[in-house]
Amino acid sequence: MLAAMARVPHRLPAAHLPAQSGSDRLLKLMKRQLHRREALSKISDARRAIPGVVLSTDIIVGFPTETDEDFEKTLALSRKMKPASAYCFKYSRRARGRNRGETAGRRPAGLKEERLVAPHAVVDRLTTTR
Repeated sequence: MLAAMARVPHRLPAAHLPAQSGSDRLLKLMKRQLHRREALSKISDARRAIPGVVLSTDIIVGFPTETDEDFEKTLALSRKMKPASAYCFKYSRRARGRNRGETAGRRPAGLKEERLVAPHAVVDRLTTTR
């Protein structure tokens, strides 16, 4: 996809990479295929293929059993990714199909609210210093 985008002369140099978390442990529990190393590789590939590419991402906070360390890994990935925008969400249980680990270790609503602010602050700092 990146090669195809790079060949198009009049393109919108933007790509969306839904990282969702910077913690491989949580990504595995979420049953996601993309893990931290692959996300960082795709970010590098996008920047090489399309100079000036604008990235956006999705971030989920408050997934069951999310630790402070997991959360810090997500913020660190956000800082490395330097997205122009991030769609940040508090985890909520799906109506259908349960994610593994979602019934045990639920995070308190107040913690989710606190954590939701931080990724937005990272992106805000990055976009105001460009």
